[in-house]
Amino acid sequence: MYQKLGSLKDLHESISDWVQLSQTQQVLSNQNNKKSAECLLDGSLGTLDVCGTLQDIASEMGDAIRNSNHPSGEGGQWIQAWQNTHQKLDSKDDGAVLRKVELVHPSLRVPSFKAKDVI
Repeated sequence: MYQKLGSLKDLHESISDWVQLSQTQQVLSNQNNKKSAECLLDGSLGTLDVCGTLQDIASEMGDAIRNSNHPSGEGGQWIQAWQNTHQKLDSKDDGAVLRKVELVHPSLRVPSFKAKDVI
C-alpha cells in the first residue's frame, strides 16, 4: 500500500509538470477550460493530501507493529500509535481532508476507537 501511495504522488508530480508546458497553458487560458482545470487540480491536491496522510499512518503503524513484535516491545504499542495518529489527524487540516473523502467514499471511513475498547 505504501508503494502505491508513492506512485500516486509520482503521477501527481507528472501532471503538475504537464500543466506547466506552454501548449497546456495556452489551452488552459480559455476561461471554460481554466475553471474545469482548476476544479480538477483542486481535487488532485486533495487526493495528494490524503495520500500523504495515509502514507504517514501506514509508516507509523508499521513501526508500531514491528516494535510490538520485538522481544522488548509491548503488544499494546500499536494501539497507542493508532490513537496518537488519529489525534494528529483530528488536530490538523488532514482530518478535514479525510472527512471529505469519507463523505464521497464511505467505505474509506477511518475507524475511531479507544484502547479500552480493544483490550
